[in-house]
Amino acid sequence: MQAGTDRFTSFDKLELRFQWQRPANPKVGVVIVHGVADHMNRYQALCAFLADHDYATYSYDQRGHGHSRGLRTDVQHFMDYAKDLDEFIRHVRRREPRLPLFVFSHSMGTLVAIHTLIKDSLGIKGLIISAYPCKLTSPVPFWQRIVCHVAARLYPTWRVSSGIKPTQLSHDPRVIKDYKEDSLVGRNVTMRWVSEFLKACKSLEGSVTELRMPVLVLHGESDEIAASAGARALIESVSCQDKTIKTYSGLKHELHNEIIPGREEYLADIRHWLDAHV
Repeated sequence: MQAGTDRFTSFDKLELRFQWQRPANPKVGVVIVHGVADHMNRYQALCAFLADHDYATYSYDQRGHGHSRGLRTDVQHFMDYAKDLDEFIRHVRRREPRLPLFVFSHSMGTLVAIHTLIKDSLGIKGLIISAYPCKLTSPVPFWQRIVCHVAARLYPTWRVSSGIKPTQLSHDPRVIKDYKEDSLVGRNVTMRWVSEFLKACKSLEGSVTELRMPVLVLHGESDEIAASAGARALIESVSCQDKTIKTYSGLKHELHNEIIPGREEYLADIRHWLDAHV
């Protein structure tokens, strides 16, 4: 097993950090895209599982997250995230020219992945979408959206709480404790980030049909952040006939960090889907 960390330079010369786990003879590479106020180190259980089954994993800290540079939990334009992922996939491709590549995405990372792969499939063989966030369990009223967009123009770096409660992520007490104590986790976001997130969700309403690759959508039925109805609406909109949705009774937002046996079932579903598409 080989593993390490490194950095790459994105489209605007911003430096982003990444890490990899590579078994001796990998059959597939998986690019991992984390969520908001999150970072790549919180996907160790997923990476270890995939590496144990001969999948190489490449994860990175998005701009303004983790060890990467950029104003914390802020983005000038949501498509900057997509451009970063585009650059990262190309970087991984140069490192792994012979491996088929898949993308695993979580929460906000699913928007980044979809926007990226609608624009250019980049030779990606399939997309895994976990905890799709565009239908929140507490929807933002229309008037609040308008106020948000106006505030983002006037006070773009004004910060508000991310609204994420540690207990909403997992049933695992250790995950909750680690999240609370993790100095790399973001506790708030800028008004500009909120506005860009809302616009990114809105823009997918008419364009997600352009996603033309195999898709696996996974969602916890007890997700208190993102409603499972959003995942069902998404899978209906995807035009590719090779699409699958699986929901998990009683599980929360971070399925990759849930308790056993729920996490084991989730990871096995990912493995079986990947194996069927290699």
